[in-house]
Amino acid sequence: MCQKCLKSFSRSDSLGRHMKICKGAPNVNQPEPKNLEKTSLKRTSSATNINQAESESSVPKRARLGFNNEHLVMQEEGVYLVNTSYKNRIATYRLLSKKDPISVNDFLANLREKIISLVRCQIERFGNVKVGMELFGRFLLQTKEVQETKSFGSRFRGASQGTDLEELFDQFTTIIKRRFQEFMKKDRCWTLQQLLHVDVRVNKIKPTKSPSSYIHTEGNMKRKGCV
Repeated sequence: MCQKCLKSFSRSDSLGRHMKICKGAPNVNQPEPKNLEKTSLKRTSSATNINQAESESSVPKRARLGFNNEHLVMQEEGVYLVNTSYKNRIATYRLLSKKDPISVNDFLANLREKIISLVRCQIERFGNVKVGMELFGRFLLQTKEVQETKSFGSRFRGASQGTDLEELFDQFTTIIKRRFQEFMKKDRCWTLQQLLHVDVRVNKIKPTKSPSSYIHTEGNMKRKGCV
């Protein structure tokens, strides 16, 4: 038996090892240390944080980033600058409609002139650009009473001084309407509540010159007919 902590052992070698590390009986009056693990669990398991995590997880990350209209910079009525980099050479603009149509075709038609004018101004400023368009809408899943923001976009297309912007807009509109219709047919549980806005992304590009196969040769080689 250990004389310090009064703990009994059946083997002497075990008692010897214990005596080397024994510091005596524990102080009964000493307060029990806080369980940091339990404390952290209590903090993270509050109802507010759980609801917030669930609401954020139910919304796509792409829609959560930049959907807050409070931090937009107004360019003109209904046109806002969302974010920019490299001195506006890469920029995203958000266009809001005065009217509130539920039809995708009508919603895009209301923004047609503003989108074309915006792209034309960027072409006049930078010369050659890549343009992409994306439509955002709020949907309701009635079975679970969940709201989500979903988007339908197109790939970037090049535009320059000679580009027919009317035709370019029609191409974007066709792609967006097709993807919207495919989503509604595939996930019929979702109901469109409201069309929110259109984001237009404009990136300046510098077209590369096509490589030439011409190789300059010396005069003697030309005269000898080597080439």
